Amino acid sequence: MSRLEFVADHRHAFEVKRLCQSVEVSRSSYYAWETAAPGRAERAAADAALAAQIRAVQDPTQGGDRAYGAPRVTAELNDGVTLQDRVNHKRVALVMRTHHLPGLRLRRRVLTTVPEPANAKVEDLVKRDFTAPAANVKYVGDITYLPLACGRNLYLATVIDCYSRRLVGWAVADHVRTDLITDALKDAAATRGSLSGAIFHGDHGAQYTSRAYAELCIKLGVRQSMGAVGSSTDNALAESFNATLKRELLHGAAAWSDELSSRRDVFRWPPATTPEDATPGAANKPRTPTRPSTALPSSTPPNHQKRVQDQGSRPIDCYSPRLVGWSIADHMRTELVADALRAAVQQRGSLRGAVFHSDHGAQYGSRDYAQLCHQLGVKRSMGAVGTSADNALAESFNAVLKRETRQGAAHWDTAAQARLEVFTWI
Repeated sequence: MSRLEFVADHRHAFEVKRLCQSVEVSRSSYYAWETAAPGRAERAAADAALAAQIRAVQDPTQGGDRAYGAPRVTAELNDGVTLQDRVNHKRVALVMRTHHLPGLRLRRRVLTTVPEPANAKVEDLVKRDFTAPAANVKYVGDITYLPLACGRNLYLATVIDCYSRRLVGWAVADHVRTDLITDALKDAAATRGSLSGAIFHGDHGAQYTSRAYAELCIKLGVRQSMGAVGSSTDNALAESFNATLKRELLHGAAAWSDELSSRRDVFRWPPATTPEDATPGAANKPRTPTRPSTALPSSTPPNHQKRVQDQGSRPIDCYSPRLVGWSIADHMRTELVADALRAAVQQRGSLRGAVFHSDHGAQYGSRDYAQLCHQLGVKRSMGAVGTSADNALAESFNAVLKRETRQGAAHWDTAAQARLEVFTWI
């Protein structure tokens, strides 16, 4: 109870003047506070209504995520509303604090940065400026642990573009050797085509100061950068990404149930959540299949409207890359690929003008398939005969799917099990 409230509660028993003297407040302050009471009540009602909106944003049953803190809740509330209806992030933070609606917070328990003082120092080329004038200019990366219920950890290495916050390279392993970060950097180089002249900023872990990593950077034309020793702020973008990933995938749980589920979740999460290079400086706001993100532009650039297809009947968007259509059957007739293409149309709304690339299988060379592409306005594309490299994205997707769903087994036991595993994985 404040002193002004004390005066208001006892003003009918004692004079206001004497009460104000007793609690050492001026009468003018009390009367000003009393005059403002209707305004306070109105603000309290508005805050209660805002709290209800915040609960909806954090409610998973309504498509929300309870991991969201004030910045992301603010972005959701301001998405698509008029200027008059927008809310300030400070007010959202205050209401969340007052109504006990915090986002999830994770505390780091595993040390993944082990300094290597024997190696030469590297200059800090980023200096906490996590922006870039264009894509493929400045990257940050880090290693984070993925806890498992059995007590072990997997480790994730990332390469993030500062221009768009896009995750362009990553690797998961059960160790923190230099191979982990070199695999992630090679993955980024494969995604970009070339990293020549780009800056890659890391911490002072032994992996980032190793000779093998330095030699790979020289080979790829990457300029190394490191912040101060023991300062996570110098690599805040990568640290924030790691915290967001575990907060949104674990949903408050202490660990993943097993290694396979951890790999599956991480494999699905980056393409579905990281924005693309079409948006400079986009906020690192999550995207889910059910709630589109405002981090992406309203229309996709024409030069990214390509699709890749393999005989497994899974259209993949080269822009994301996201699986946008798929079909399973006990035959390999043209209906299989046609059904997958129609599923992609239902997902996207239209494929008109898009390029659809495939191999030279009989299904893709059939008249029915050609007529369907013509009907949908899809441009057909095929690589060289017998060359899987011309359709490498689809081939890689199929290999990852089988490897992670079969877990080393030669085949599935039943058709129902195969369908269930593939559906769950996708």
